[in-house]
Amino acid sequence: GEAASARSGGLQGSEVPRAWRDGVHWTVSRGNDFMLGEPVIVQRTDGRRTFAIVTHIKGDKYDCQVEANKTKLNCSAEHLGKLTPKARDTDEVRDIFPKPP
Repeated sequence: GEAASARSGGLQGSEVPRAWRDGVHWTVSRGNDFMLGEPVIVQRTDGRRTFAIVTHIKGDKYDCQVEANKTKLNCSAEHLGKLTPKARDTDEVRDIFPKPP
């Protein structure tokens, strides 16, 4: 199940909670910057929104691991959801995200 995948360190591929809203729990903007290892939200080809992790940065393009063994290459910032502090403080993800130092 999803809980098991979360425990194994894999947030990647988990669906974004249904209650989450664009502009509240994440923002999408060409001006967003992302760091290596940062959790992001991606829209999948089937329309689902799932979590991914930034694995490589090349200029303004980002490679994002969307499943344990699948990486989406050359994502632009305007196609990635940046989590807001509100999202990071929800029960769904509080225990999964690395705590800032």
